[in-house]
Amino acid sequence: METSLGRVRLELFADKAPVSTKNFLKYVDDQFYDGLVFHRVIGNFMIQSGGLGEDLKEKPGRAPIANEAGNGLSNTRGTLSMARAAAPDSATSQFYINLKDNSFLDRAKAPDKVGYAVFGRVVDGMDVIDKISRVKTGPRGVHNDVPLEPVVIRLVRRATEFSLALSGPLTPGKLITITAQVDFPSAGQALTLVLPPGLTCVEGKEIQPVPTSSGPTLVVWKVRAAEPGEFAVSVRSNTGIVRSQTVKVLRQEKMR
Repeated sequence: METSLGRVRLELFADKAPVSTKNFLKYVDDQFYDGLVFHRVIGNFMIQSGGLGEDLKEKPGRAPIANEAGNGLSNTRGTLSMARAAAPDSATSQFYINLKDNSFLDRAKAPDKVGYAVFGRVVDGMDVIDKISRVKTGPRGVHNDVPLEPVVIRLVRRATEFSLALSGPLTPGKLITITAQVDFPSAGQALTLVLPPGLTCVEGKEIQPVPTSSGPTLVVWKVRAAEPGEFAVSVRSNTGIVRSQTVKVLRQEKMR
């Protein structure tokens, strides 16, 4: 999660909160959270986002999901939980991050006997969360505890997501550069280049590990086509994500 105050890495508990995790990832894949703000920030309690833009108008989400607060996970510092209305099964897109241990939000201790479902945690960037928690806030319209300077979610993406680009002279015999950019590389991630007949890899191993870093990283191959034609190039991650692109290699016209 890239915010206007820094980057945060999240881990989701798909085994303990499958409904909430699937719901959150669907919003992530739809890029629903991009451009939304942390609209409720209460120091020494929690920060909340996932539903309102900078104008504080609510962005319509999908249908509510079942409450998974009975999954045995606790609202401890750094955990990610589903925000909801008074009805138990009313959570949609909004979430909050606990700034301290808030066990009174767990089902076992919740006054309403329902509680709030934990489905993830911050694994890197808690300093960013704490920075958000210290911004100045005030009332705005019907909302309280709104940051006076908007704290914006620029984007949220799966850690293993990557993009594919091709460059170079697309003519027979010339080197074509294939570049995969992984914005949030994960430990153990590897990419495999899949070439059709007619294209030959001349630089870079077929399977290449993705260097783990705190920022975007690149994996590069160089290939060559012997003859003109259209070639479907694919790169596969061992996390299950596949990206494909068609290379159109044109016959180079001779100078007259």
